[in-house]
Amino acid sequence: MAAKEYVDFMEELSSEEKEALKNNIDDIITDSPRTKLASQKVKYYLTKVGKGLATGLKDILIDFASETAKKIIMEA
Repeated sequence: MAAKEYVDFMEELSSEEKEALKNNIDDIITDSPRTKLASQKVKYYLTKVGKGLATGLKDILIDFASETAKKIIMEA
């Protein structure tokens, strides 16, 4: 998945943070009990990287994220 590959370019994140972000990406694809929490975590990690990288990942995520996730992530 392109979004997960994109995360590897985020040098501001530690290896553990990159792995956590990738895992949360899986949880925002469909609405589930974890969607809101995962969306908040994705949003948090996006605040730790440069604006260009954050915008790039948002553009990728918007194509497949659930509606709930889109609303939360796009608030960032």
